[in-house]
Amino acid sequence: MKALPILAAGFLVLGSAVSGAAQTGPGHRRATAWIEPAPPTDRPPDHLLDRPDLQALVEAQEARETAPLVDALGANDSVVRARAAFALASVQEPAAVPALLRALADPAAGVRADAAFALGQTADSSASKALLTALESETNPVARDRILEALGKVGDEASLERVAATRVPADELGALALAIGRYGLRGVGAPAAVSRLVAILGDPATAPPVREDAAYYFGRAKEPADWTPAADTLRALLDAGAPLLQGHPEATVAPVQANPALLLVTALGRLSDPRDDARLMAWLERGTDWRVRVNAARALGGRAPAAPAVGQALVRALGDPSVHVAVAAAGALSAADSLPPAVAAAINDWFLVPRERWQVAAALAPAVVKSGAAQQVLMKLVWLDARSEPRPAERAALLAALGAGDDEAGLKVLIDQSDAEDARVAAAAVEALGARWARAARGPDPPARRYYAAFAAALGRSDLATAAAAAPALGDSLFRPLGSVDALQSAYRGMEAPVDVEPMIEILKALGAAGDSTARPLLEEALRDPRRVLRQAAAEALTRLTGQPVAPPEVPEPPAPAIDWARVRDVGARGLLLLDTDRGRIVFRLDPEQAPLTVQTLARLAEAGKLAGVPFHRVAPNFVVQGGDVSRADGYGGPGFAIRSELTRIPFERGTIGMASAGKDTEGSQYFVTHSPQPHLDGRYTAFGWVVDGLGVVDALQEGDRVTHAEIRYVP
Repeated sequence: MKALPILAAGFLVLGSAVSGAAQTGPGHRRATAWIEPAPPTDRPPDHLLDRPDLQALVEAQEARETAPLVDALGANDSVVRARAAFALASVQEPAAVPALLRALADPAAGVRADAAFALGQTADSSASKALLTALESETNPVARDRILEALGKVGDEASLERVAATRVPADELGALALAIGRYGLRGVGAPAAVSRLVAILGDPATAPPVREDAAYYFGRAKEPADWTPAADTLRALLDAGAPLLQGHPEATVAPVQANPALLLVTALGRLSDPRDDARLMAWLERGTDWRVRVNAARALGGRAPAAPAVGQALVRALGDPSVHVAVAAAGALSAADSLPPAVAAAINDWFLVPRERWQVAAALAPAVVKSGAAQQVLMKLVWLDARSEPRPAERAALLAALGAGDDEAGLKVLIDQSDAEDARVAAAAVEALGARWARAARGPDPPARRYYAAFAAALGRSDLATAAAAAPALGDSLFRPLGSVDALQSAYRGMEAPVDVEPMIEILKALGAAGDSTARPLLEEALRDPRRVLRQAAAEALTRLTGQPVAPPEVPEPPAPAIDWARVRDVGARGLLLLDTDRGRIVFRLDPEQAPLTVQTLARLAEAGKLAGVPFHRVAPNFVVQGGDVSRADGYGGPGFAIRSELTRIPFERGTIGMASAGKDTEGSQYFVTHSPQPHLDGRYTAFGWVVDGLGVVDALQEGDRVTHAEIRYVP
């Protein structure tokens, strides 16, 4: 993986040019000067915005029409062939695989690269042999990178052995390492692959971004047992990074570079070996990169119950100057089923003191409840009631924490708050009740009727957040005599996709779990729904209900929103999205050539003022910041329509902007920005741009911070 290129000079020019640009049209400004940073994507421009023939292929892609795209793979123009292959990556139709395999031998390297990318999106392992053959003969470095990516996504164990043995030039080592990491994500491993990665990590001549790519496998592989024989070598490599343990700065945000330690601390954390406690605590307390400290906190979380020193280190980290590290430490403490008495006392003392950074206290609340001090959380809820601004996000987090308890007072509060006026608060209470019910249901005399009343009321509230929270609990067969199956079916029939797609999915799952054959007609009806995610959920529910495998049929998708090519052209191939936030300005370069419908959608929302005032409702430290819920601001809403997934060759590097979704083709207005490379998101979520200024602002954003102004600008 290539590090996200950033030119400091470009920052300076951009800051001046964008802020002083003159108006050139409604909602658009032209920057007067610009030094273009190198993009993270390796797909060259094909001038889509000026070519109707390519636009027709994109329209076929959005309509999920395979035949015209396969036909276009035989066009005389190599640009057309490449665009057709690229479009098939989003369609993901298995019937296109034979044509894509033939395209691996296309005379144009661009076509071969897009064909390989599309094959990686098919999940068809039968392509392994052809991809290996293509890799051996391919001379174009971009095409080779995409072939390696595809092998990592679909290759079998035999192909991994050959990939690990492949000799590549230095500038392809990152792609090779990431390919092996992608195998590991799927649980495919081999000793030769581990040895190759260790060699890359241990070579001092290897650039830090490539070593970070090599470390990815160890931090993310599905089966840690595949690499545990190399654990001592990884420890030595991590210890060799001691210069990074010089004491982190007091500033909450510091410049962040490629860092193999980011994933090595995660890897060692997965081993649960007490020998690593001191090593990981050192990285937590003195690492200079806040992201490494976040990962170290998470790695130590499972050790706190048996190691008081670890628990105390996590308590100290609650005061880390980075709120992300503090939240991660609180989350690690809360994840433990129990804590040593001294640690429990320390967190209870910490929790009692009013804190400006409410996000940290909210993340710590489950640990407080588990320690038997739920009364402290109840007291904080009373304190919030007395505020003129009750901060529903904080209240929701505290209610969610009560789900870890078993006290009667907490149960009464949750039942009372399950019909709170604020939907976020109500949904949190219902989710917490669900957690309590999961434990109560295993008891000798579960109080089903008491819980059912709250769940049924939440389901019938006609709110997608509370319905999505209540449905999983109502799938318990203990609620069947009380009418849960009828209630679930009635709620489903009162919903409409795409707005209600998330609770609809949860209801279908619950009907499958309830084990009542009277739900079968509705499930079979949903099996024919035009929306793929609902068909898939119905198929899984029917499989569970009947005990027989059920596959979702192919059904025509609902029409995709039309692309206004004149409007997308107005944004320009080099358009910028500017977000002014409570923490400062972030500037994104957009890529309408790879994701035209997505760019059009965000541009329209920005111009209509829909993005302004919307909070970042989710901040997952060292993962993403997420916002764009233009209707509800709590993460359950959107613009009232859905757009197609546009799977691009923009990797999820640090600072990539992508679209949130509940499944393929369910994107709307919610977007996220990555704190660090997240290769497991590549090809699964629409990536449509990247930060060119303001990465420090992205790092500084906290849950509840808002976008104060949003607009589109462009440079010629």
